[in-house]
Amino acid sequence: MAKLINVEPMKHRTRRLLRALSGTTIVSTALLAGNAAFAVPFVDPVGDFIPSFAGPRNADLDVVSSEVTLEGLQFVFNARLAGPVGLTTGSLYVLGLNRGAGTARFPVIAPGVLFDEVLAVAGNGVATVRDLIAGTATTLPANATTISGDILTVSFPANLAPSLGLAPSSYTWNLWPRTGAGNDNQISDFAPDNSNVRVTVASVPEPSTIALFSLGALGFLLMRRRSNTRYQG
Repeated sequence: MAKLINVEPMKHRTRRLLRALSGTTIVSTALLAGNAAFAVPFVDPVGDFIPSFAGPRNADLDVVSSEVTLEGLQFVFNARLAGPVGLTTGSLYVLGLNRGAGTARFPVIAPGVLFDEVLAVAGNGVATVRDLIAGTATTLPANATTISGDILTVSFPANLAPSLGLAPSSYTWNLWPRTGAGNDNQISDFAPDNSNVRVTVASVPEPSTIALFSLGALGFLLMRRRSNTRYQG
């Protein structure tokens, strides 16, 4: 026969535990949110084609915003164009990285853009990392590139961009679309104009913070389940 248990003392204990655990969960959630780093894209003016550009002033050759984030052991490059990526035949999207040995390779049209490595992405999504110092080229797997309308995203291992004096978190970059390779008048836009931007580093919550959050959430669920028990068989 089931035996009735006095649940009033249990209720009071459960309420106190729930209040404490709820506070822990809230604090843990706040810590997690505080540790999450969100990359802030560089915004480039629409329609700011370089005067020397001799190609068609199509929307997919005009950068709207871009960002490069170091996420653990990989770099993630995102760009938004003013039109669908690859709309222009022969379009090429080039991300220049300065790892510490960057030089001005466009002394006339953009002397402030310094780089020693490039990520070149064709309009069809084929991406290649070229180390201009070592003289090597690595074609990335097809799944490294994602094209969705006017958004281009490419991820590549950080070991393909070894340091040449700067820490990876201090690398700087610039993005320029172009219509093929060879001449400076094929470059349609620089983002930013005549300068570089530092990469963003995505922070990861500390293990202790994750453990604290997990403990609070687990405790809350256990106490909630226990508070629903009224009889013991």
